[in-house]
Amino acid sequence: MTELNENLKNYADEYMPTIHGWCDPFKAKDMMRKVLEEKPIISVEIGVFGGKSLFAIGAALEGVGGNGQ
Repeated sequence: MTELNENLKNYADEYMPTIHGWCDPFKAKDMMRKVLEEKPIISVEIGVFGGKSLFAIGAALEGVGGNGQ
């Protein structure tokens, strides 16, 4: 399992709860780990309610050098 750096952990634990949506910090960290493992060039989010999961994916993409498309 890929380990998250402190910035991503803090993002999930401290910033994510302030965003409207259904994605809790545990799920956000899981999604971030998956992005870090797969290193996608482009990511697509379908069905955004409040945007929490979108922010988690975007933060992790930034960590792997993705341009957030």
